[in-house]
Amino acid sequence: MDGAAPLRALVLTDGVAGHDRINLGVLAALGRLARVEARWIGVREAGSRSRGFDRIAARFVPFERFFRSRYEIEGKEARWLGPAEGARFDVVVSAGPSTGAANIALARQVGGRSIFFGFPKLPLLPEFDVLLRPDRPAVRLGRGVTVLRPSEIDPDALPRPRRGGEARTMAALIGGDTKHYAFTAEDFALLAEGLRRAAARGVTVTAFNSRRTPAAHFDAFVAAFAPDDVTRRVVDFRREGFRSNLDAYAADVVVATADSMSMIAEALAARRPTLMARPVGYRPPARDAAELAEHVQAGVAAFIGFDEFAFDHWPDRAARLRELPYHPLARLAEAVRPALRRAGAR
Repeated sequence: MDGAAPLRALVLTDGVAGHDRINLGVLAALGRLARVEARWIGVREAGSRSRGFDRIAARFVPFERFFRSRYEIEGKEARWLGPAEGARFDVVVSAGPSTGAANIALARQVGGRSIFFGFPKLPLLPEFDVLLRPDRPAVRLGRGVTVLRPSEIDPDALPRPRRGGEARTMAALIGGDTKHYAFTAEDFALLAEGLRRAAARGVTVTAFNSRRTPAAHFDAFVAAFAPDDVTRRVVDFRREGFRSNLDAYAADVVVATADSMSMIAEALAARRPTLMARPVGYRPPARDAAELAEHVQAGVAAFIGFDEFAFDHWPDRAARLRELPYHPLARLAEAVRPALRRAGAR
């Protein structure tokens, strides 16, 4: 790696924190294979149209015509993507469905290989040079490489968690509303009660909200949880911002609400006993359900209801969990390696 030319990565962000954490994970994996120089740009879809159709058009329609009609680039970045500038990158990296077609088009434009985390849209046409996906394809010929949702977390850099009755710290990672479920005041009241009971056992509990957490419900949660900065603590995303929950992954036990696939994956990557907390009546969408079921079947995570949490069922469930049996960044590096070979890197 020393002395070799750096791998130039163009990273597309849609402004979603979870997707940016995935992008950081891919960059960390690439960094195990080459010295990486990354440039980030914000992209936003203009209008609505079939994303599957856009992924076809991104391959064949001239860049200027396609991109100007479908995407807006934040700030002054659009200028250096024009043909006169001749910007060159080895790889284009992105996550999230709104960035898929942009990834394809920009990879063509800058002469790089595309690395995308998400799901395929087209039944036969290969869409990306490397497609990373969190689910196992339903058919044998399904495309993409199945990986744990990428994150920059390196479990070797973290202390080993204390397990069973030795656990002394707990992190509670709270997601929020999705198009499939809206949290209620009752949900947050149950969760606050459960976390207070955990703290009463002598466990220091730190609660972290996220961009999606409903503000009014979280404020009520904080009032009920009654942080004392000793056994009950709160880290508020609204004040602390992006990556403010990284300390959570050094806790002995991580509780993550079942709507947040990225936070669950990050807890698993940290090799923490991971409890996936779901409100009463919560039913994840089919893709999420399949992904969560794989974690359960692997024995690395377990479900717990908000109502069960309040009745103190968590210690036994956490004690039965095993840690992730592989290094997530090492496995991810192998998944993205083909893009480097095609880009001419070693």
